[in-house]
Amino acid sequence: MKRFLFIGIDFSKSKFDVSVLECIGQANVAQATFDNTAAGYGSFLKWTALQSKIKRDDWRFCGEHTGFYSRGLSDFPVKKQLFIWLENPLQIKRSSGIILRAG
Repeated sequence: MKRFLFIGIDFSKSKFDVSVLECIGQANVAQATFDNTAAGYGSFLKWTALQSKIKRDDWRFCGEHTGFYSRGLSDFPVKKQLFIWLENPLQIKRSSGIILRAG
């Protein structure tokens, strides 16, 4: 059975929040916050490696495409030959059942 480590990323200007989910029997979850800088990206990968014994090829990163804020970190895993998916914020909004009503 293929095992994956799912890493969700929430970007902001100076920091990014991370949640890690490993689904094997019982779900293991870890959370952390890192600086949105090159040094923060390196710390993030080191921290992620400590969260699971799943090999790096089976890590799956996902975050909301926030333009400039997500650019640096989204390029970092690609340079390390890791998989990252950036999703359109409108797609996330529509898929989560959020409905805005006027008035």
